[in-house]
Amino acid sequence: KQCYESRDKQIHNTAFGTIDNPDVQKEFINTSRADAASECRDQYPQQWVTIQKAFHLKIIDLRARYW
Repeated sequence: KQCYESRDKQIHNTAFGTIDNPDVQKEFINTSRADAASECRDQYPQQWVTIQKAFHLKIIDLRARYW
């Protein structure tokens, strides 16, 4: 997330600092965001973590409900 946010800030600074046309700015930002997301995923891949948790199966609940 931090990688993407820092690149997004750079993308916006570049777009608004060098491009005058709003349509071109939008296209540049969208394209650059997709590239930045891909590069950040390559740099920091998602990891799966296994969590072991006890499993309790409770088929019948014998508590009195209306007393």
